Amino acid sequence: MFGQAPWRGALLLLLAVVMASACGFRLRGDASLPFGTVFISGGQGTPLYPELARRLRGEAGARLVEAADQAEAVIEIAMFNFDKQVLTIS
Repeated sequence: MFGQAPWRGALLLLLAVVMASACGFRLRGDASLPFGTVFISGGQGTPLYPELARRLRGEAGARLVEAADQAEAVIEIAMFNFDKQVLTIS
């Protein structure tokens, strides 16, 4: 294995890249949303709300509005449940 020609590694890497591109794989880019303004309903006291708002503003390029009637899309956080369960094996 260590005595193999150095071009084999390059050939395998090239083959992997070609196969990945042939199946339609591509790196994730910026998300583009079909709407420009968003209203987030509910969840203001949860850790989800600020993270969702930050990602909508930054990565998706959406503008958050203060009322649902001003928005093209409304995201409703009906319930937020954070549960942590520690499992140990001894």
